[in-house]
Amino acid sequence: GKSTLADAFGRHLRAAVVDKDDIKDILDTRYRDEWVGGFSYEIMLRIAERCLSQGIDVICDSPLTYPDL
Repeated sequence: GKSTLADAFGRHLRAAVVDKDDIKDILDTRYRDEWVGGFSYEIMLRIAERCLSQGIDVICDSPLTYPDL
């Protein structure tokens, strides 16, 4: 679903694809805590901001399940 579309668009548009689950997977291996999901979103958005500030198009692959986002 989401990841397949994100990857296809990323290739077509030559955009960076930032997958929240890649970040969460790494954090989950080190920290088994309820804050990991929210922290993963913060990291994903920071990476996206950095790319955009350098003129790199970004696709965020995430279900955006947190209401604040």
